[in-house]
Parts: sequence; C-alpha cells; structure tokens
Amino acid sequence: MISSSSSNLAVQESNMVFYVHETGRGANATAHSVGGVEGKSANLSAFGTLIVVDNPVREGPDPSSKLLGRLQGIEASSDIRFINYHMLSSIIFEDGSSLQIHGTIRTRLAKRELSIVGGDGRFKYARGYVV
Repeated sequence: MISSSSSNLAVQESNMVFYVHETGRGANATAHSVGGVEGKSANLSAFGTLIVVDNPVREGPDPSSKLLGRLQGIEASSDIRFINYHMLSSIIFEDGSSLQIHGTIRTRLAKRELSIVGGDGRFKYARGYVV
C-alpha cells in the first residue's frame, strides 16, 4: 500500500503488486557480498556481511514478465541470533519515479513488512509498506 499527499494534493492510496527477482549466485547474480567479518568465508547470511543488490522488479513472478524497474540498495546482516537483514533501498521505476524503502527483513517470519519512507516523481511524499 502506498499513500502520498502534499499541501496542494489530496491523499491518494494505491495498491500495487509487482515482483522483485533476486539471484544470489552465479554469473548473473543480482546480489553481491561486498564486505563481512574478517576471517570468515563468504556467506551472505553471516552476521556483519554487507550485500549490494540490483534486482529486476517485474510485473509477474515469471522472470520473463515485463520489467517495471529495479530495486537497488544495500542489505546488512545485522542480527547475531537470527538471519535478519537491515535494508536501505530504492525501487527505481522505468519512468524515473522511485520509492524509498527502509527496514529489517526478518527471515524467520512468514510475513515480512518494510516501510516506504518516501518517493519521488509520481510517488512524491509516499508513505506506506511493502510485503
């Protein structure tokens, strides 16, 4: 759900469905570890690991569905006890508009929510959440 408003505009609510496609390994990986705890082997879930992502955002779950934009940002493995990632990212749509996303990906939860903390273009002043 996304809502946006300004002093000149009425609040507008939008519900959108799209799919982020992430590939963690291989030649076409869209998520790369760029730092971690010294002395540990490369492990995307190890505490202290920093990951940079550039994932396609598509209209459907099929990897060949229409490209809508890209989710770009960083994730940091930030929990010693569980596999959790603190995420700062932007969904940059093909028309140049974007949504700014911030929060913790709690992998042990069946339903995960992150906050939409802003946007620009057609999503100026956006607030809401993603699941």
